Amino acid sequence: MKLRAPQPGWTAKADVIVIGSGVAGLTTALQIRAHDLSVLLVTKSLIDAGSTKWAQGGIAAALGPGDSPEDHERDTLVAGAGLCDDEAVHVLVTEGPEAVRKLIARGAKFDRSETGEIALTREGGHLRNRILHAGGDATGAEVSRALLTAVNDDPGIEVVENALVIDALKNKDGVVCGVTLHVIGEGSRDGVGRAIARAVVVATGGLGQVYSQTTNPSVSTGDGVALALRAGAEVADVEFIQFHPTVLWIGGSSRGQQPLISEAVRGEGAILRNQKVKPS
Repeated sequence: MKLRAPQPGWTAKADVIVIGSGVAGLTTALQIRAHDLSVLLVTKSLIDAGSTKWAQGGIAAALGPGDSPEDHERDTLVAGAGLCDDEAVHVLVTEGPEAVRKLIARGAKFDRSETGEIALTREGGHLRNRILHAGGDATGAEVSRALLTAVNDDPGIEVVENALVIDALKNKDGVVCGVTLHVIGEGSRDGVGRAIARAVVVATGGLGQVYSQTTNPSVSTGDGVALALRAGAEVADVEFIQFHPTVLWIGGSSRGQQPLISEAVRGEGAILRNQKVKPS
C-alpha cells in the first residue's frame, strides 16, 4: 500500500539517503562521509528535535581500570533476563569504547574527575563504574550537539528539515533506490519531491507516541517502521518499545510527552517514593 501524494515537483540525488537525525542517523551520515560518499540527511522536524537530546542518563562503556567488554557483556545479559540478542550485545560492548572515543574526537565533552580523567559512575544493572555523563544529566544533549556540529561542518552532507518521508522508491528489479518526501513549512526545499540514491538508511527512532502517555518526544510516531513495512521489509522486535522507568506523575488526564526523571538520579543512590497529597 502506498500513501496518496501529488507527483514529485523536484528531485535530489546522493550516494546515500539517511532518514532521521538522532544519534543513529547523524553517526551513520558521518561514517558514510568517511568513505567519501555524499549524503542526503532528511528529518521530519528540526534536525535536533528527536529523542537523543532527551537522554539524560549516561553512556555505558568498559573504559575504567579493571573493567572489560566481557564484564560489560555479562552484566548486560544478566539484566536482559534472557531477552537479549546475544550478537547485538557482543557488538555493543566490544565496539562501545571506540565509539565513545570517536565521540570525543568529534568534540563531545564528557564530565571529568579532578585528575582530568573521564568520570565514571554506576547505574542499574552494572557491577562496575562504567557510565559516562556530560553536564551531569545532559549527556544526550551534548552528544547531539557534537554530532550536529560535525554534520553541519561537512559540505558532503545536505540536510533537509521538515521533510516527512512518504514511501520508498524501487527500481525495475524491486530494489529500493530512493524515497518520496513532503517538505512542509520552512524546509530548504518545498512540497512533494523525490530523492534518489544507491542506498537508503532508516534511522527514525521509536514509536512511543502511539501511547497516550510517554517520555518520548512528539516526533516519535513510528513513521520509519511504517515506511519499512510498506516497502516490504521484515520488521523484528516491535514489541520492545522503550519507556523510561521513572516519570514524574502529573495526573491521569495528562497526555503526550511526560517529564522524565533521569537515570542518573537512581545511579547516585536516590530512592524515589510516591507521596499522596491530601486535598486542603
